[in-house]
Parts: sequence; C-alpha cells; structure tokens
Amino acid sequence: PSWFADPPGADLHLTTSAIDAIDAVPTSTWVSDDFDGHFRPVGDGADVGADEFASSGSLPPSGFRDVPPGHLFEGDITWLAAAGITKGCNPPGNDLYCPDSAVTREQMATFLVRALDLAPANETTFIDIAGSVHRSDIEALAAAGVTRGCNPPANDRYCPAAPVTRGTMAAFLSRALDLPEGPTDVFVDDDGSIFENDIARLAAAQITRGCNPPINDRFCPDQVVTRGQMAAFLRRAAG
Repeated sequence: PSWFADPPGADLHLTTSAIDAIDAVPTSTWVSDDFDGHFRPVGDGADVGADEFASSGSLPPSGFRDVPPGHLFEGDITWLAAAGITKGCNPPGNDLYCPDSAVTREQMATFLVRALDLAPANETTFIDIAGSVHRSDIEALAAAGVTRGCNPPANDRYCPAAPVTRGTMAAFLSRALDLPEGPTDVFVDDDGSIFENDIARLAAAQITRGCNPPINDRFCPDQVVTRGQMAAFLRRAAG
C-alpha cells in the first residue's frame, strides 16, 4: 500500500518511495499507456500497477512521450508540432503522437489543411463524414480540389476512417502542392498503378526516396502510411 498515493481513495499513482515497483514487470505490447493515457513503458520495463511513474514527468524535446530523443522521426514530428500541424493523438492530454499508428484519410485532411492554411468550407460534398470531427477540413480539402472522394466515379464518399496508403498519399500531396510532372521510371513497383504519375511527381520533388533503403528502387504504393512517416513526408514537402 505504501507504493500508492491513496489506495482507499482509488488514487493509484506511484509514490517516490515505490522504488521496487519501477521497471519491475515485463513490457506488454498491448498496453501502450497507463491510466492517465501516458506512454509506457518508460525505462527497461513497465512499472507495477496502473501508473507509469516517470511518464508523468517532463516531456521530451519533441513534446510527446512516445517520441523520445533518438526516435527515427523525432526531428520531423518536432517540426510538425512546432508548425502547428499536429496537436497529438490523445486529446485533451495530447502528450502522445502515436508515430506507429496508421494515418486515416480524415487525419490526412487535417494535416494538409493546417499545413497549407486552406480556407474552411461548410459544403456538403460527401455523405459519410457527418460524424467526423475532421468534417470541415475534409470539405476544405475538397473545395481546394485536393480530394475527389474514394468511390469513383460517383465520388460521393470520402471514407474518413480508411487508412492512407503511400499511393493515396502521393495523390494528396501532388495535388495539394501542384507538383510538376516527373519521370515515371523511378520505381519498379508502381507500373500500372493509378497513382504512378503522382508518385513520379513526388520523387521528382524529392519528397520521397523510396521504401527499401538503401536501394530505394521501390515505392510500395499499397503500404499504409504511419503518422511518423507522414511527418517526414510533410516536412520534406514544406521544404
């Protein structure tokens, strides 16, 4: 009982005297945060109980507990937050970025609207976005001609919860940035893809380098884009 702040009152935060509880249990891949929504584990293992003690401390330079120093996308995510393009993935706390989670089409809309400072729109273009918190950003993207929908030729649906693939991402960015044409023989795995021209534009603008470093002769158009990867794409696009 001395490990916890107030067991009878159900305050299960660990106290500073709970030394033996820190890093004392194996890390579980299906428990990525504690009961405050903070990232766990912090250290070599998880802490005993529902509270990850160190996760309540100061934030790393990125501003997110799940993007520690040395993270592959630390610089990109830090830039994204500083530019006001992302606020986090766990509102209202917003101390997590969820870099390994897939980017959804509705999240992509908000990323682009903030990055490009697009004017808001309240039109009713798609029939499946009424309940989305990203609705106004989706409509702004449609008004700007960046998205046409997800069910051609009708294109009356946006599929807000669907994950963004690398091919779809190429289309979003090439339209949003009005990128010029590029050679279509850069990658060996996009021949016949409906996104081949968009992928070529992205490569010509050096926004993408490929998906199989160091060779980078493949683009992997059907691979889902993570939030960490999207931060890198957007940072290069801004440059």
